Amino acid sequence: MHNLTLRPLTMADAQTAFMWRNDSDTCRFSRDSKPAQWAGHVGWFTKRVNGLADGELYRIAVNTDGISVGLVWTTTEPDGTHEVHYRVDPNYRDEGIGTEMVQCFIKGWLVAEDPFVCPIIVGNEPSERLAAKFGLMPGKPTRVNPKDETDKRLIRTWAKAA
Repeated sequence: MHNLTLRPLTMADAQTAFMWRNDSDTCRFSRDSKPAQWAGHVGWFTKRVNGLADGELYRIAVNTDGISVGLVWTTTEPDGTHEVHYRVDPNYRDEGIGTEMVQCFIKGWLVAEDPFVCPIIVGNEPSERLAAKFGLMPGKPTRVNPKDETDKRLIRTWAKAA
């Protein structure tokens, strides 16, 4: 265990979150696989720091040394289902931080009965393993960007079995 704590975003996190977002593996396994541009990122980030993104909740994961090691967030769908997303600092991957971070987030901010899902790009094995640890099962694969004929990637929504 890494004894992570989760805290609200601050503007001081913008540069770190930008670097995590533009990591090549993060881009490959994001719905939008293109690297973010700084100006757009700052606008997006500012909105979330100020709590202006309805139905969204963002937290930075910090380890016992005070180092930010990841970002975890949820978006709430119209039916009340929470989509849980996360990013781990590339320097801290393969250490179980993603699992611990998501577990802390779910325990701290979601009600036990709240349904949650994890949309995962097919082939993102670390995220697939994480979802399975939470008892989630993969749904039917669909195209990530159906309107973009050049993007052949598939995504599955992992959810609790009905």
